[in-house]
Amino acid sequence: MPRKRNEDEPEPWKNAKLTDDEVLPSSELEQKKLVVLNPADCDPDFIIEGDGLQGSSLYEQGLAYCWSGARANVGITGGKYCFGCKVVLFQAVKMKDTGPNQQNLCWVGISRGDDVVGSLGETSHSFGYGSTGKFSNGSKLSDYGEMFGLGDIIICAVNLEEKPLASISFSKNGKRLGMAMKFNAGPLGLAVVDSEVKNLQWESAVFPHVLLKNVGVELQFSVEDELVPEEGFKPWASALEDGKAIAGPVFDEPTDCEVMIMVGMSGSGKTTWAEKWVKEHPEKRYVLLGTEEVLDRMKVPRPLLRRNFGEEQRMERLLNRSSKVICTLLSRAGTTPRNYIVDEPHLSMEIRKWRLQPFNLFKKIAVVVFPSPEKANARLMKKCEGLGMGMLSPDIMNEMWADYVLPVSKDMPGSDELFDEVMFVELNREESQRHLDEMQDKYIIASAVSTGSWSSSYSSVPPNYQCHMLNQVCTHESGDSLPQCKACAPWRLGPRNVGSLLYERFPGVGPGLLSKMKSINVDNERLARVCIDRGLDAVLYHSIPNYNVLVTRFKLEAKQFPRHSNDRIFTPKFLADIVEALIGVAWLDLKKDMAARGILIDQLLSPLITDIHNFGHRPIHVLNTCKWKTALKIKNEMTTNGLHRCTIEYGQTTIASKTYFGSKEAAQNRAAVAIEYFRRLLGFEI
Repeated sequence: MPRKRNEDEPEPWKNAKLTDDEVLPSSELEQKKLVVLNPADCDPDFIIEGDGLQGSSLYEQGLAYCWSGARANVGITGGKYCFGCKVVLFQAVKMKDTGPNQQNLCWVGISRGDDVVGSLGETSHSFGYGSTGKFSNGSKLSDYGEMFGLGDIIICAVNLEEKPLASISFSKNGKRLGMAMKFNAGPLGLAVVDSEVKNLQWESAVFPHVLLKNVGVELQFSVEDELVPEEGFKPWASALEDGKAIAGPVFDEPTDCEVMIMVGMSGSGKTTWAEKWVKEHPEKRYVLLGTEEVLDRMKVPRPLLRRNFGEEQRMERLLNRSSKVICTLLSRAGTTPRNYIVDEPHLSMEIRKWRLQPFNLFKKIAVVVFPSPEKANARLMKKCEGLGMGMLSPDIMNEMWADYVLPVSKDMPGSDELFDEVMFVELNREESQRHLDEMQDKYIIASAVSTGSWSSSYSSVPPNYQCHMLNQVCTHESGDSLPQCKACAPWRLGPRNVGSLLYERFPGVGPGLLSKMKSINVDNERLARVCIDRGLDAVLYHSIPNYNVLVTRFKLEAKQFPRHSNDRIFTPKFLADIVEALIGVAWLDLKKDMAARGILIDQLLSPLITDIHNFGHRPIHVLNTCKWKTALKIKNEMTTNGLHRCTIEYGQTTIASKTYFGSKEAAQNRAAVAIEYFRRLLGFEI
């Protein structure tokens, strides 16, 4: 078994921070005597356990398609050292479009400390041996050794003493596989041997590196870790005593970290700016979270696609997966002190505030990329061509312009934003605001024209159906009542169809979970109002992408509806159905991440439920107490079919309504449980 860390030994991620101009003295490293996987030098979905020796990655919600890498916390600048990697787990994944032999993969090797941790063997500074029986350096694959898998132990031996060229070799389960490659480790090559130590000292050493795809591994750096060293090589941890070790990067405190939120239209140049900024500031070791970065981690080549149906569908699936991956990574980011750049549009203030919620202690910076209209159009066209996609529809672009609000810092008068700093990296604020006003004026005209005609975007929808759908919405009818004809069926968007699509995404989850999410009755008009104001229907684009044009056009129509005297629009039942399904989508997407669930559900439900924190969290006796202290009302009645119904109201709002075959107390308890369910979900304290 791997050695256990003594109680008085420091945890691997709590090393003292190093200055930029010194190497950690060997005496300090000797005191630690601990080589582990480095939490400060791994992908955000990489999980380090087992006293820092066990590594795996998240594999749900699209992450099964991503590679995830990590390096050890100690590198070497000379000598002959080795380390081991045992494959201990194949994670069970569902990847219908991926062959079984490509679902659980592992690479083992070394890389220089400044190399990208999410790849191995793709640059001249990294060397990897893969479970498919390949060796790679500089993205050049060659047949080497043999395949390896579950239960196998791979030893990586690095010889930096050999002159004029260093070498790397591997063994499998004690069987030597021979030399994999010779390379120049000196000043004219890798620059780790007989070379000046750089200001960022980890750039001057090679580190053990693993790259995983749905695999769990256990690293061996010392004899105590059950490492059996190769003949002529010392355990990797011995470099500490030999004075040939350099420490890798370490964590800062959250208050020393920053999160940069990119703000700009699709194709405006956000990704290009972010990637350039990361390269220019290596000392920050930014983690870039965005669609392009996720596609890179899926090893998706670009330009990927051709203009045919099959490839368009593939791209749609990839973007769907990348969206889930980004949400999952962001839910973890706020609890992991690193410097982050979030590369998404973030056009509205509400989206930006929601995005920043996990980053309470971080410095928050908005980076606005607002190019001139000519540059913006050219960049968008180039991006769409690179992804193999057509230009975004005018409806979607108009909608994005309508939502766009330039961010301001929190110290500005009247500001409701959370940013400590706002950077305009192309046009300044004044020029950006002028162009934004012009585009939004065009949007108003475009939306008025679109609401008067159902033309180009609906060419594939039967004309009689187009009118029928709008009439149904205005008369509060559900889409489920549409005629059962082949021409109309794909465009039916009632709750039954939205629910069906939801369950298709999650075949293992029955309708019970979603029905729990609907256990509180809310005003559909309020649901619809919130849906339109917050643009929540846009979240469903990645779930039901074929409907995005229809949803966008409908949203434009709904904004033109007349208002009641109480400022509520005539109920668009369709939008209420979308929000109900959206609640289920958010819940199912996040699975066990209760903190992120609470944040999302709170964003969806808090505007719809009045003073829920006034309600008791225990069954009947607490409810009975609360009803005397508040406007809470409990109504019990017998239904026509002999069931007891308990309705709980607060003021004029129905909070919960439950029926039960039996006593009224049972019905009351069920209604109370519904309240408690959401009370816990939203995190209210009584």
